[in-house]
Amino acid sequence: MLTPSHRIPSDVLFSYDKLLHLGAFTMWAMLAARAWKPLGRRQVMQIFGVALLLTVATELAQETITVLRRSGEVGDAVADLLGVSLGLGLSHWWERGRARKEEAR
Repeated sequence: MLTPSHRIPSDVLFSYDKLLHLGAFTMWAMLAARAWKPLGRRQVMQIFGVALLLTVATELAQETITVLRRSGEVGDAVADLLGVSLGLGLSHWWERGRARKEEAR
């Protein structure tokens, strides 16, 4: 995510960079959901809050630290937060499936 932008292909509709952001934050949210069990509304809001802070911090760092040769992008932030949503949704789906299997026993 902090790779110099000239090394990341950007000639597609949803660039490789955005997919990396989406995937990283999906995995992060799934791990956070697993750590914060049981996952209630409050925990989901905490995960989103931390993700928002992390997103803003990384995009500001890319914009202000010129050595990185990167620029902060709103699209990256959107991909990050979509990844968190996807990760939380997948975690919820996974846990519901596990609960159903436990009930069936």
